[in-house]
Amino acid sequence: MSKKAILIVVIAIFLILLFVFGFDVFKNHMIEKKLAEYKTPPVSVTAITSKKDTWQQQIQAVGPGRDRTLLRYMI
Repeated sequence: MSKKAILIVVIAIFLILLFVFGFDVFKNHMIEKKLAEYKTPPVSVTAITSKKDTWQQQIQAVGPGRDRTLLRYMI
């Protein structure tokens, strides 16, 4: 190979490596920039007043209720 061809190949390899590693540096810079701008959103808090209520002692099942033993434990 001539010196001119070797120089072209070396420059091409250099440009490819510069692009690959340069893009990685650029990407990391943009990630750092966006993370520095990030602010946590405000926390929304909701509250209700509680009241005392009575519970049902049993519930009505829906369906034919073929397995009575299972229904006995569910109630």
